[in-house]
Amino acid sequence: MDRNPYNRLMPGLFNPAASDMLADQSFSYRNGIYQPIREENLLLRDTTLRDVSTTKHGFAPKLPNDATKYLDGTGGYSVPPGTTFTTQDQIDLLWGKKFFSDEGFLTSMSKIVEHVGTPGAFTATPVASWTLEPGLARSSVSGMAYYDLGAAKSKILIVCGNFIKNASNPMAIGISGSAPAGLDPDGYYIWTDTSTVAIWKHNTTYTNLATLAPSTNADTFAGYALYYDDAANVLKAFLRFGSQWFLAATKTSETTFTTLRYFFFQSSSSNSRFITPFVCYAQA
Repeated sequence: MDRNPYNRLMPGLFNPAASDMLADQSFSYRNGIYQPIREENLLLRDTTLRDVSTTKHGFAPKLPNDATKYLDGTGGYSVPPGTTFTTQDQIDLLWGKKFFSDEGFLTSMSKIVEHVGTPGAFTATPVASWTLEPGLARSSVSGMAYYDLGAAKSKILIVCGNFIKNASNPMAIGISGSAPAGLDPDGYYIWTDTSTVAIWKHNTTYTNLATLAPSTNADTFAGYALYYDDAANVLKAFLRFGSQWFLAATKTSETTFTTLRYFFFQSSSSNSRFITPFVCYAQA
């Protein structure tokens, strides 16, 4: 005869089957009555035996001692996507990587040069034409600074944080096939002066290929980029106004130069400044 009066009223509620009790041991037997086990009486081990899963309720997994991780829907601890922000993320945000990536200009290209803060080593001509300072390269006289990409590239994207001109003297980003021996090497340029930004070609003399229309005061912009695609015969100039990049000028069907290996910054006077970041992506 069942001596538990509660079971006679509600059979099975306070007297679980032995198999259930053995399986989860969630009740204790005391004074003839099965009673729930209190939390303070639990003796927990370092085991995952009764942890929560996608198929059953359970205990929370042991904490990972990592403030960046949270319990996710699979029962494990993970870092929520989009919550980490590294130094490289800050650099990429500074020069506009998301814009150029989303628009497809980084497809198949690899990063070749990246300078943030004080610019890294480059070749200057004339040799004494540049002073490296925190965040910029300042021209001592008219001159250029160039980088060797190691081999001719089929695609090139050069991004410069900003130009600060001395008075009305123009400044340029350019790409060429031969190591520059002086000012105005043959190749393609994006020149900025007091009136506009334009894509130019230098092949003994300068030829204007495309101009931002309508003409505007380029001093107000805060970023410049030149894109070259040899297979498509396309040149593009980009500007950044505030935080937003936009396409400023395009030249198509341009085939004069096809083996470009060097990119450079050129200043027409002293005390003009190229502001970092300097970033170059290229494809062989």
